[in-house]
Amino acid sequence: MLVAPAATLMLAVTAYPIGYAIWLSLQRNNLATPNDVRFVGLGNYQTVLTDQYWWTAFSVPLAITVVSVSIEFVLGLALALVMHRTMIGKGLVRTAVLVPYGIVTVVASYSWYYAWTPGTGYLANLLPQGSTFTQAPLTQQIPSLGIVIIAEVWKTTPFMALLLLAGLALVPDELHEAARVDGATTWQRFVRITLPLMKPAILVALLFRTLDA
Repeated sequence: MLVAPAATLMLAVTAYPIGYAIWLSLQRNNLATPNDVRFVGLGNYQTVLTDQYWWTAFSVPLAITVVSVSIEFVLGLALALVMHRTMIGKGLVRTAVLVPYGIVTVVASYSWYYAWTPGTGYLANLLPQGSTFTQAPLTQQIPSLGIVIIAEVWKTTPFMALLLLAGLALVPDELHEAARVDGATTWQRFVRITLPLMKPAILVALLFRTLDA
């Protein structure tokens, strides 16, 4: 009952746009003749779901998101553990880890673009000359997907590490000490203590990165 007013307000604000969007999706509009509006029911959905280009446009971002977020989680967790356990130069280590995330996205994008430009890019020149991959890799489907994933992981892994580091800070040291006294190994303490207590931070990190990716 206490949240009823807020819930009612949110429902009133969001229900109309959602309902209107659904209603528009059931119609077919011709931009050349704006007044020519026809009700087609589920025809638009059928057209989209049977279109090969739509499935390609859907599957490529999905693949990039799943692969990049998975790699970022593993690397981010490793970096978070390093930053959490570093005793000497902790501030320097954290600054070095967070540098890629601090670079403006446009600048980072152009940097990776020029790095993979054949003839002038330093990363492109590291590859065997004359191979198919070195011939404009950004214009080929598989190489370009790999490059996008690498750039995405490089840019946003520090953000994932920062969120996971906040979760690590909430794990009480007393639990680790008690488990160590009981004979638990490092891996057992990590799996049975650290990860379960980090679950909220992990969910937030994965949610933020999935929505952003």
